[in-house]
Amino acid sequence: FYTQYLETYAVDWQEEDGCAGGITIYTGEEGNVPYVSICRCAKEETDAEVFLDSTLVSYVYKRMMENGGEVVSVGEIERYTAGREEYPSIQYTVKDKDGRMIEIQNVIRTETDDLTHEDCLIRFSAAYEAEDTAGKSAVLRALETAVREFYFHYESYERTGVQPGELLVDFCNDARLTAWFDQLEKYFPDELVYTSDRWHIISKRENVRAVIEALKTVRIGGVSSKHVGASGRQIFDFVDHDTGDSVSFMFFQDTFDWDGVSYDVLDWGDLAKLDLMRMAEE
Repeated sequence: FYTQYLETYAVDWQEEDGCAGGITIYTGEEGNVPYVSICRCAKEETDAEVFLDSTLVSYVYKRMMENGGEVVSVGEIERYTAGREEYPSIQYTVKDKDGRMIEIQNVIRTETDDLTHEDCLIRFSAAYEAEDTAGKSAVLRALETAVREFYFHYESYERTGVQPGELLVDFCNDARLTAWFDQLEKYFPDELVYTSDRWHIISKRENVRAVIEALKTVRIGGVSSKHVGASGRQIFDFVDHDTGDSVSFMFFQDTFDWDGVSYDVLDWGDLAKLDLMRMAEE
Protein backbone atom coordinates (compact mmCIF):
# COMPACT_ATOMS: atom_id res chain seq x y z
CA PHE A 1 0.00 0.00 0.00
CA TYR A 2 0.96 3.65 -0.34
CA THR A 3 0.56 6.85 1.63
CA GLN A 4 2.43 10.12 2.19
CA TYR A 5 4.61 11.54 4.95
CA LEU A 6 7.37 14.14 5.29
CA GLU A 7 10.72 12.96 3.97
CA THR A 8 12.37 14.14 7.18
CA TYR A 9 10.51 11.49 9.20
CA ALA A 10 12.14 8.12 9.90
CA VAL A 11 10.17 5.06 8.80
CA ASP A 12 10.28 1.45 9.95
CA TRP A 13 8.52 -1.74 8.82
CA GLN A 14 7.58 -4.78 10.90
CA GLU A 15 5.64 -7.91 10.02
CA GLU A 16 1.91 -7.34 10.39
CA ASP A 17 0.31 -9.55 13.05
CA GLY A 18 -3.40 -8.76 12.62
CA CYS A 19 -3.57 -5.76 14.96
CA ALA A 20 -0.15 -4.13 14.79
CA GLY A 21 3.06 -4.02 12.81
CA GLY A 22 3.21 -2.58 9.30
CA ILE A 23 4.69 0.87 8.70
CA THR A 24 5.69 3.16 11.56
CA ILE A 25 6.35 6.84 10.83
CA TYR A 26 8.35 8.60 13.55
CA THR A 27 7.63 12.33 13.72
CA GLY A 28 10.15 12.73 16.52
CA GLU A 29 12.97 10.49 17.71
CA GLU A 30 13.17 7.22 15.78
CA GLY A 31 11.98 4.26 17.84
CA ASN A 32 9.94 6.33 20.29
CA VAL A 33 6.69 8.27 20.57
CA PRO A 34 5.34 10.28 18.89
CA TYR A 35 4.65 8.10 15.84
CA VAL A 36 1.99 7.04 13.35
CA SER A 37 1.60 3.35 12.51
CA ILE A 38 -0.34 1.81 9.62
CA CYS A 39 -1.34 -1.86 9.64
CA ARG A 40 -3.61 -4.10 7.58
CA CYS A 41 -5.77 -5.93 10.10
CA ALA A 42 -6.56 -9.63 10.30
CA LYS A 43 -8.34 -10.83 7.17
CA GLU A 44 -11.28 -12.23 9.13
CA GLU A 45 -12.06 -8.78 10.50
CA THR A 46 -14.61 -6.91 8.35
CA ASP A 47 -16.56 -4.71 10.77
CA ALA A 48 -14.56 -1.59 11.65
CA GLU A 49 -16.49 -0.67 14.80
CA VAL A 50 -16.44 -4.20 16.21
CA PHE A 51 -12.72 -4.30 15.58
CA LEU A 52 -12.16 -0.99 17.37
CA ASP A 53 -14.42 -1.67 20.33
CA SER A 54 -13.59 -5.32 20.90
CA THR A 55 -10.63 -6.91 19.09
CA LEU A 56 -8.32 -3.91 19.31
CA VAL A 57 -9.11 -3.07 22.93
CA SER A 58 -8.48 -6.68 23.96
CA TYR A 59 -5.21 -6.65 22.06
CA VAL A 60 -4.07 -3.44 23.77
CA TYR A 61 -4.88 -4.76 27.26
CA LYS A 62 -2.90 -7.91 26.52
CA ARG A 63 0.12 -6.06 25.12
CA MET A 64 0.24 -3.56 27.99
CA MET A 65 0.13 -6.38 30.51
CA GLU A 66 2.95 -8.19 28.72
CA ASN A 67 5.08 -5.03 28.61
CA GLY A 68 4.58 -3.93 32.21
CA GLY A 69 2.15 -1.11 31.48
CA GLU A 70 -1.59 -0.63 31.93
CA VAL A 71 -4.62 0.72 30.10
CA VAL A 72 -5.87 3.82 31.89
CA SER A 73 -8.96 4.63 29.83
CA VAL A 74 -10.77 3.73 26.60
CA GLY A 75 -13.00 6.28 24.87
CA GLU A 76 -16.16 5.91 22.83
CA ILE A 77 -16.23 5.29 19.09
CA GLU A 78 -16.37 8.61 17.26
CA ARG A 79 -16.09 9.87 13.69
CA TYR A 80 -12.70 11.00 12.42
CA THR A 81 -12.50 13.36 9.43
CA ALA A 82 -9.70 13.22 6.85
CA GLY A 83 -10.27 15.34 3.78
CA ARG A 84 -13.90 14.82 2.75
CA GLU A 85 -14.24 11.39 4.34
CA GLU A 86 -15.18 10.22 7.81
CA TYR A 87 -13.96 7.06 9.51
CA PRO A 88 -14.69 5.34 12.84
CA SER A 89 -12.09 6.04 15.51
CA ILE A 90 -11.39 5.44 19.17
CA GLN A 91 -8.85 6.88 21.59
CA TYR A 92 -7.33 5.27 24.62
CA THR A 93 -4.75 6.26 27.20
CA VAL A 94 -2.11 3.90 28.51
CA LYS A 95 0.67 4.16 31.06
CA ASP A 96 3.89 2.51 29.95
CA LYS A 97 6.37 0.72 32.21
CA ASP A 98 8.24 4.00 32.76
CA GLY A 99 5.11 5.73 34.03
CA ARG A 100 4.57 7.86 30.91
CA MET A 101 0.97 8.60 29.96
CA ILE A 102 0.56 7.83 26.26
CA GLU A 103 -2.52 8.73 24.26
CA ILE A 104 -3.27 6.69 21.16
CA GLN A 105 -5.75 7.76 18.48
CA ASN A 106 -6.95 4.86 16.32
CA VAL A 107 -8.69 5.28 12.96
CA ILE A 108 -10.02 2.52 10.71
CA ARG A 109 -10.43 2.69 6.94
CA THR A 110 -12.22 -0.10 5.10
CA GLU A 111 -10.57 -0.64 1.74
CA THR A 112 -10.80 -3.16 -1.09
CA ASP A 113 -7.48 -4.80 -1.83
CA ASP A 114 -7.01 -4.47 -5.60
CA LEU A 115 -5.13 -7.78 -5.79
CA THR A 116 -7.51 -10.02 -3.82
CA HIS A 117 -10.66 -7.89 -4.36
CA GLU A 118 -11.59 -8.41 -0.71
CA ASP A 119 -12.43 -5.76 1.85
CA CYS A 120 -9.91 -5.33 4.62
CA LEU A 121 -9.49 -2.99 7.57
CA ILE A 122 -6.57 -0.58 7.76
CA ARG A 123 -5.65 0.57 11.27
CA PHE A 124 -4.00 3.98 11.61
CA SER A 125 -2.66 4.85 15.07
CA ALA A 126 -1.13 8.09 16.33
CA ALA A 127 0.70 7.76 19.66
CA TYR A 128 2.05 10.68 21.68
CA GLU A 129 2.82 11.65 25.27
CA ALA A 130 -0.19 13.33 26.87
CA GLU A 131 1.89 16.30 28.06
CA ASP A 132 3.78 16.78 24.78
CA THR A 133 1.74 19.49 23.05
CA ALA A 134 4.16 20.03 20.16
CA GLY A 135 4.59 16.29 19.57
CA LYS A 136 0.83 15.80 19.60
CA SER A 137 0.28 18.52 17.03
CA ALA A 138 2.88 17.12 14.62
CA VAL A 139 1.80 13.52 14.89
CA LEU A 140 -1.89 14.31 14.43
CA ARG A 141 -1.05 16.20 11.24
CA ALA A 142 0.93 13.17 10.08
CA LEU A 143 -2.02 10.92 10.95
CA GLU A 144 -4.45 13.01 8.93
CA THR A 145 -2.13 12.93 5.90
CA ALA A 146 -1.54 9.19 6.20
CA VAL A 147 -5.27 8.43 6.39
CA ARG A 148 -6.23 10.80 3.60
CA GLU A 149 -3.52 9.69 1.14
CA PHE A 150 -3.66 5.93 1.72
CA TYR A 151 -4.37 3.67 -1.27
CA PHE A 152 -3.76 0.20 -2.66
CA HIS A 153 -2.34 -0.12 -6.15
CA TYR A 154 -0.34 -3.25 -6.91
CA GLU A 155 0.20 -2.23 -10.53
CA SER A 156 2.37 0.63 -9.33
CA TYR A 157 5.05 -1.73 -8.06
CA GLU A 158 8.20 -1.14 -10.06
CA ARG A 159 9.71 -4.14 -11.75
CA THR A 160 13.34 -4.64 -10.86
CA GLY A 161 14.17 -6.38 -14.14
CA VAL A 162 14.03 -9.96 -15.37
CA GLN A 163 16.54 -12.50 -14.09
CA PRO A 164 17.73 -14.63 -17.07
CA GLY A 165 18.66 -18.19 -16.24
CA GLU A 166 16.18 -18.43 -13.37
CA LEU A 167 12.99 -20.44 -12.93
CA LEU A 168 9.85 -18.73 -14.24
CA VAL A 169 8.72 -16.86 -11.10
CA ASP A 170 12.22 -15.65 -10.26
CA PHE A 171 12.87 -14.78 -13.89
CA CYS A 172 9.80 -12.52 -14.08
CA ASN A 173 10.80 -10.84 -10.80
CA ASP A 174 7.41 -9.13 -10.67
CA ALA A 175 5.73 -8.20 -7.38
CA ARG A 176 2.17 -8.70 -8.59
CA LEU A 177 2.94 -12.10 -10.12
CA THR A 178 4.81 -13.20 -6.99
CA ALA A 179 1.83 -12.15 -4.85
CA TRP A 180 -0.47 -14.21 -7.07
CA PHE A 181 1.63 -17.34 -6.57
CA ASP A 182 1.97 -16.69 -2.83
CA GLN A 183 -1.80 -16.43 -2.32
CA LEU A 184 -2.90 -19.34 -4.50
CA GLU A 185 -4.22 -21.40 -1.61
CA LYS A 186 -6.72 -18.69 -0.74
CA TYR A 187 -7.47 -17.31 -4.21
CA PHE A 188 -7.21 -20.35 -6.43
CA PRO A 189 -8.25 -19.80 -10.10
CA ASP A 190 -11.53 -21.34 -11.23
CA GLU A 191 -10.17 -22.69 -14.48
CA LEU A 192 -7.29 -22.71 -16.91
CA VAL A 193 -7.86 -21.75 -20.55
CA TYR A 194 -5.09 -23.45 -22.51
CA THR A 195 -4.62 -22.30 -26.11
CA SER A 196 -2.59 -24.28 -28.63
CA ASP A 197 -4.25 -25.15 -31.95
CA ARG A 198 -7.42 -23.83 -30.32
CA TRP A 199 -8.51 -23.09 -26.79
CA HIS A 200 -9.15 -25.87 -24.28
CA ILE A 201 -10.69 -25.60 -20.81
CA ILE A 202 -9.00 -27.32 -17.86
CA SER A 203 -11.30 -27.04 -14.84
CA LYS A 204 -10.41 -29.97 -12.61
CA ARG A 205 -8.70 -28.39 -9.61
CA GLU A 206 -5.92 -30.96 -9.32
CA ASN A 207 -5.08 -30.53 -13.00
CA VAL A 208 -4.99 -26.73 -12.75
CA ARG A 209 -2.68 -27.08 -9.76
CA ALA A 210 -0.43 -29.50 -11.65
CA VAL A 211 0.01 -26.99 -14.47
CA ILE A 212 0.80 -24.17 -12.03
CA GLU A 213 3.41 -26.29 -10.27
CA ALA A 214 4.89 -27.35 -13.61
CA LEU A 215 5.17 -23.73 -14.80
CA LYS A 216 7.29 -22.99 -11.73
CA THR A 217 9.89 -25.49 -13.02
CA VAL A 218 10.33 -23.85 -16.45
CA ARG A 219 13.69 -22.09 -16.73
CA ILE A 220 13.93 -18.95 -18.86
CA GLY A 221 17.07 -17.54 -20.47
CA GLY A 222 18.00 -14.26 -22.13
CA VAL A 223 16.40 -12.31 -24.95
CA SER A 224 15.78 -14.65 -27.88
CA SER A 225 17.22 -14.11 -31.36
CA LYS A 226 14.74 -16.58 -32.85
CA HIS A 227 11.86 -15.42 -35.02
CA VAL A 228 9.14 -17.97 -34.37
CA GLY A 229 6.10 -15.75 -34.96
CA ALA A 230 2.98 -17.39 -33.59
CA SER A 231 4.07 -20.95 -34.30
CA GLY A 232 4.04 -23.54 -31.55
CA ARG A 233 1.92 -21.38 -29.29
CA GLN A 234 1.05 -22.44 -25.77
CA ILE A 235 -0.90 -19.84 -23.81
CA PHE A 236 -1.99 -20.46 -20.23
CA ASP A 237 -4.75 -18.16 -18.91
CA PHE A 238 -5.74 -18.76 -15.27
CA VAL A 239 -9.17 -17.23 -14.73
CA ASP A 240 -11.06 -16.06 -11.64
CA HIS A 241 -14.79 -16.01 -12.45
CA ASP A 242 -15.76 -13.78 -9.52
CA THR A 243 -13.44 -10.92 -10.43
CA GLY A 244 -12.89 -11.56 -14.12
CA ASP A 245 -9.15 -11.33 -13.54
CA SER A 246 -6.68 -13.61 -15.28
CA VAL A 247 -2.98 -14.37 -15.05
CA SER A 248 -1.38 -15.39 -18.34
CA PHE A 249 1.80 -17.09 -19.53
CA MET A 250 2.57 -17.11 -23.26
CA PHE A 251 4.99 -19.42 -25.04
CA PHE A 252 5.72 -19.64 -28.78
CA GLN A 253 7.79 -22.58 -30.00
CA ASP A 254 10.68 -22.57 -27.52
CA THR A 255 10.38 -18.94 -26.39
CA PHE A 256 8.57 -17.21 -23.54
CA ASP A 257 6.83 -13.89 -24.13
CA TRP A 258 7.10 -11.52 -21.16
CA ASP A 259 6.10 -7.88 -21.31
CA GLY A 260 6.25 -7.91 -25.11
CA VAL A 261 9.77 -9.38 -25.31
CA SER A 262 10.67 -12.95 -26.31
CA TYR A 263 13.09 -14.94 -24.16
CA ASP A 264 14.57 -18.39 -24.77
CA VAL A 265 13.18 -21.32 -22.82
CA LEU A 266 16.23 -23.12 -21.44
CA ASP A 267 14.35 -26.02 -19.83
CA TRP A 268 10.66 -26.90 -19.98
CA GLY A 269 10.92 -28.73 -16.65
CA ASP A 270 7.84 -30.64 -15.55
CA LEU A 271 5.64 -28.81 -18.05
CA ALA A 272 6.94 -31.06 -20.82
CA LYS A 273 5.67 -34.12 -18.91
CA LEU A 274 2.03 -33.02 -18.73
CA ASP A 275 -0.65 -34.35 -21.10
CA LEU A 276 -2.60 -31.10 -21.41
CA MET A 277 -5.08 -32.49 -23.93
CA ARG A 278 -6.02 -35.29 -21.57
CA MET A 279 -6.39 -32.81 -18.71
CA ALA A 280 -8.78 -30.74 -20.79
CA GLU A 281 -10.99 -33.77 -21.39
CA GLU A 282 -11.35 -34.70 -17.73
